[in-house]
Amino acid sequence: MRHSRVAVPIALAILLLTGGLQANEHGTLREKKQSLERLKKEIAEERKKAHETAAKEAAVEATLKRIQEQLDKKTQELTTLETNLRAEERALRELRQETTRTERQLDEITERWAGRLRALYKQGQYGIFRLLFSAESVTDMVRRMKYLKIITAQDRTLSDRYAVTVTDLGKKQTTLESRRAALEKSRNRIRATEAAIADEKWRQRILLARLREEKEGYLTSVRELETVSTRLQELINQLSKRAKAAPKPSPALPSGAFAAVKGKLPWPTTGDVASRFGRNQNAKFNTATFNKGVGIRAPMGQQIQAVHDGTVLYADWFRGYGKLIIVDHGEEFYSLYAHASDLLVEVGDAVRVGQLIGRVGETGSLEGPQLYFEVRYRGEPQDPLAWLSPRH
Repeated sequence: MRHSRVAVPIALAILLLTGGLQANEHGTLREKKQSLERLKKEIAEERKKAHETAAKEAAVEATLKRIQEQLDKKTQELTTLETNLRAEERALRELRQETTRTERQLDEITERWAGRLRALYKQGQYGIFRLLFSAESVTDMVRRMKYLKIITAQDRTLSDRYAVTVTDLGKKQTTLESRRAALEKSRNRIRATEAAIADEKWRQRILLARLREEKEGYLTSVRELETVSTRLQELINQLSKRAKAAPKPSPALPSGAFAAVKGKLPWPTTGDVASRFGRNQNAKFNTATFNKGVGIRAPMGQQIQAVHDGTVLYADWFRGYGKLIIVDHGEEFYSLYAHASDLLVEVGDAVRVGQLIGRVGETGSLEGPQLYFEVRYRGEPQDPLAWLSPRH
């Protein structure tokens, strides 16, 4: 879609510069100025579209940020819920064990009581009287009667107490099971919400990729039209030479601590290089972009480590980078770590080489979990692979 939109104005411009301009070499300056005005209108229109698309892109990125915050919140809720659920399950197991012990004790008392009743039954209808009247004296008979009442009363009291305990434990177990079922229901609901949010995040990422492709198409059109406009202006002004922007010389590197470890820095995380420094061709969208750093593909949550001693200059969300950390290494050297899922340092923190500062994520990324890493000197991006230690 983008190519057909750009093709019309570009074709017109090329026509002006080839056959059209060759024919107009004998024409009037007025005609050439009219051609230039048409080009300027095309440029203004394409630039307007690029700005509108950039605004949509910013809105989608803001939505993605909110979605990521919602996901982080739901993940935290789920973690808390899982902890509570484990506690409830542990309490339920302990309660069941206590119920089993109490029921066993109740069975023992009941069996002892039943044993006494069986013994008395075996002695016949007058068994209890034989027990009492076989006493050697009236005092012994009274004592036996007293002991028999005490034993019977104790067994009945103990039995009643254990029966009440078993009932109470059953009620507690029912309550715990009900609470556990409620927690389980809450967990399922949070998981469903989390899945819905993740699905929306995926749709927004696809939309963001399309908007970026569209914006890149407009910007490419603007660049191409501006090139043609410049050439036409030069022809109108009858310039013999076109000004060529001299490449800006790279500033000389100092000989300080950071500069001394060029080519020896540890890797900020483990993984394959997904995108390299410099011009990269996107086969999916058929667009070319210039990377100011490298993308390192890594699993979600993998450690991000500082490549050198320094001070945290920035640790927050940044448009286009997601959760971003910038470390100042002194002498105008900086390292950037983007797309993190968690930021484990704060602005002003002193960090040491190899220190854990964050975890790999996909915030602000359209390519899944990865770490985007940059090295800068005086604001100018450097090729990170020239600074990191070689891999064997």
